[in-house]
Amino acid sequence: MRNFKAVFGAGKPVIGMVHLGALPGSPLYDADAGLAGLVDAARADLRAVQAAGFDAVMFGNENDRPYDSPEMRDAVHLRYFRGMEYKTIAKFLKIPEGTVKSRINRGHTELARTLGASHSALGYV
Repeated sequence: MRNFKAVFGAGKPVIGMVHLGALPGSPLYDADAGLAGLVDAARADLRAVQAAGFDAVMFGNENDRPYDSPEMRDAVHLRYFRGMEYKTIAKFLKIPEGTVKSRINRGHTELARTLGASHSALGYV
């Protein structure tokens, strides 16, 4: 904590987040907007974070997930980004709980393939 003041100028820094859009080659990439649109959106987010007076900025790329179907993407997002339980996701998406588990498992497999790792290496059983 002592180093925070030296690095950020504040003892308890408030850190803002700029979310990058999906990059070329990923399923969610917006080819119509292109890289210029991606940069413009990130720049607008950065300006908003700076104007709000944050002490630092982090950049994230959650939109570049490698999931190839909206169904798989939705199940994985609800599980890991929203923290929902399988049963809750099933009710929310109006599908059987087994289907939710299957979609999430396929998401793990796709992520492992993209990273060149095995399922178990990523901590998924």
